[in-house]
Amino acid sequence: LTWWVEAGAPAAGTLRSLNAPAEVRVAFSKSLPAEELQIVEEIQRRQAAEYEATLATVRAAIPGSLRTLVPGERDLEYSAAIAGARFGDAELEKLSAAGKDLIWLDLSRTKVTDAGLKTLAKMPNLQHLDLRDTTVGDAGLDALAPLQHLRTLGLYGTAVTDAGLPALQRLTGLRRLYVGETRVTAPAVATLGRARRELQIAP
Repeated sequence: LTWWVEAGAPAAGTLRSLNAPAEVRVAFSKSLPAEELQIVEEIQRRQAAEYEATLATVRAAIPGSLRTLVPGERDLEYSAAIAGARFGDAELEKLSAAGKDLIWLDLSRTKVTDAGLKTLAKMPNLQHLDLRDTTVGDAGLDALAPLQHLRTLGLYGTAVTDAGLPALQRLTGLRRLYVGETRVTAPAVATLGRARRELQIAP
C-alpha cells in the first residue's frame, strides 16, 4: 500500500508495467486466495510458453544474437552486427515481434535505412542503440522520437549532419551521443551541448 501511494495511486496498469519492486510483486502474489493464485499461475505459464515461442520464431527468422540481459528477466539484447549486410529493413521488422522487451540494439554495419528505422516505434523501451557505420542520415533521426527511454545513441560513421541534431532534442532521456566520422560540425555540437548540459557528446 505504501508503494502504491508513493507511485501516485495508479488506477490502471500491471505491477510490472508500473515498475513495482520485486518485494511488492511477491507480497501481492502471496495475498491472493489459493484459487485465484492457481488461475494467475496458469495464465503466467501460458504467457511464458507463448513468449518463448515468439523468441524462437525471431531467432529462427533472422541472423544475429538475441539474448536476455539478466537471467530470469525479459529485457533483451540483440546484435545484428555479426550479420552485417545480410541484415536490413525487412529483418528489423521481423525483430519487432520482440520489440517491447528490447533494451539494447546493435545495428552497426548493417543495411538498415532511414525508412527502416520507423520500425523502432515498436521498440519503445530501447535504452541503447548503435547505428555505427550505417547509411542512416538526418531523416532517420526523426524516427527515434518515440524512444523516450533511450540513453545511449551511436551515430559514428553515419550520414548524419548538423541538420539532424535538433531531432535529438526530443529524446529527453539521452545521456551519451557518439557523432565521430559524421558531417556534424563542432559548432553544432557546442550548440547541442549548451542546450542539453546533461548530454555527453563524444567523437
